[in-house]
Amino acid sequence: MKILASKSEPVNLEQYWKRESELFSTKAMAAIVDGRLRPLDHTIVKDAEVEYIDITNKDGKRIYMTSLTFLLIKCFHELFENAEITLKHSLLKGNYFRVHYKRALKAKDICALEERMREYVKKDAPIERIYYSSEKIEEIEKQGDSPFSLDLIRYKDSKDAYIYKLGDMQSYYYGYTVPSTSYLDVFSLKLYGGGIVLLGPSVDRIKVPTKFFPQPKLFQVYKEAAAWGEVMEVRNVSELNRSIESGDYREMIRITEAAHEKKICEIADMILKNREKGRLILISGPSSSGKTSFAHRLEVQLKVNGLKPITISMDNYFVEREETPLDENGEYDFESVHAIDIALFNEHMERIISGEEVIIPEFDFIEGKKRYHESNRMVVDEDQPIILEGIHGLNPMLTKDIPDGNKFRIYVSPLTQLNLDDHNKISTSDLRMIRRLARDTRTRGKSIQTVISAFDKLRKGEDKYIFPYQENADVMFNSALIYELCVLKKTVYPMLSSIVVNDPVFVETKRLEKFLQFFDPIEDERDIPPTSLLREFIGGSTLVEE
Repeated sequence: MKILASKSEPVNLEQYWKRESELFSTKAMAAIVDGRLRPLDHTIVKDAEVEYIDITNKDGKRIYMTSLTFLLIKCFHELFENAEITLKHSLLKGNYFRVHYKRALKAKDICALEERMREYVKKDAPIERIYYSSEKIEEIEKQGDSPFSLDLIRYKDSKDAYIYKLGDMQSYYYGYTVPSTSYLDVFSLKLYGGGIVLLGPSVDRIKVPTKFFPQPKLFQVYKEAAAWGEVMEVRNVSELNRSIESGDYREMIRITEAAHEKKICEIADMILKNREKGRLILISGPSSSGKTSFAHRLEVQLKVNGLKPITISMDNYFVEREETPLDENGEYDFESVHAIDIALFNEHMERIISGEEVIIPEFDFIEGKKRYHESNRMVVDEDQPIILEGIHGLNPMLTKDIPDGNKFRIYVSPLTQLNLDDHNKISTSDLRMIRRLARDTRTRGKSIQTVISAFDKLRKGEDKYIFPYQENADVMFNSALIYELCVLKKTVYPMLSSIVVNDPVFVETKRLEKFLQFFDPIEDERDIPPTSLLREFIGGSTLVEE
């Protein structure tokens, strides 16, 4: 919509939205003004094209959850004296907070906390956005008694910053918040793993909080990652940057890569000890998780254990192009499990496990058809594990005719153990997006716009076809590397900066650019081995063809 404004007659975005609320079916979280994302407290002083966004928009959802996080931390400190609360990671579309208190939290504590938060929602307390100049921040830093953390601000490209204030509490967030607590009326809290899970509105019913389902296996991997960060003394970006500044990062790279190799060895040993279950090794995970490199490295470790694994590409079992299911927009849905020829796949796997001869198809992606060649005729010995990599590996429907006793399931995903700081987490999906930008623009001839647009579609498929089956895994492999964003920044940051206003992906690239500014780049890559999962994305891999 076009909003008319001038310096003499400025228009505040929130006030305009409230005045014209009958035009909107849901609450606004922010607005895109002439191609730029702006918070609701923003005032326009010239005619502008304005698009209000709500919680169904991915940026609107981020703003809502950032604001809700601020409210939770504020209320927590009011109720629990001398306690610490740290935002650690995502969990089931919510945020998980680790708590340090003189005693374990109880259900009644969570009820009291939720009640306090709802009191704030009712009284519509303002969340102020206060500008601090670089000079003012420098002055606060010299005084050594800042009311908010300076850790992230030190690494900003520009040393000025907006600080958010709720009551007497101040905090820095690199994203925006809503202007007051009344916007935050849909949420729930759960006591889990000694901490707190904060759940916002569900995807399909925005007036109802997301349902909570325990994810013990995923949660345990996150715990292990956090413990690893403690051991490495790299728990947040400030500590990572200090490691780079001191030159200690080279040792950190070597230790991190060795830890990956050790974990892959342990998985190979698990498969060796359970040979029957390890006949069919199903490797699954979301896009840009490093599944291909992981599969190759696992194959090597299985050979070290005296096994002779073979790898079969699940991509060769796509249905014929005309049989591919369509999504809600009438486009081919290659992410759907029904894009796989499930009947043929199960028939072939059953025959292979039984020792029968099978001709494995080869999918022609240009023609959209399966081809059969004599060179792909295969007989697998009884002691040969079969490695299958694909996004549907943990979905029971894919291998519905194969007994569970023949299947070993592995979930691979970069579950980041690193935080920006105590109030700002690193999103796993952001890490995967940045990996994909580095790889696809370099080796697949894709533009930034194409990569980002495709990733949005991939994420919808992951929510539907991958994430619901995570807990089916026999083992999870965390493919995140504590140092990798400092390496990826060199490639990705300049390309993000090149996108201009009004480009369809400008808002997203600007957000990722703001995120990457906090990381000091690692220039020297000599300590990154050619078999590293990171090499799949930055180049120089001896495992993955480019």
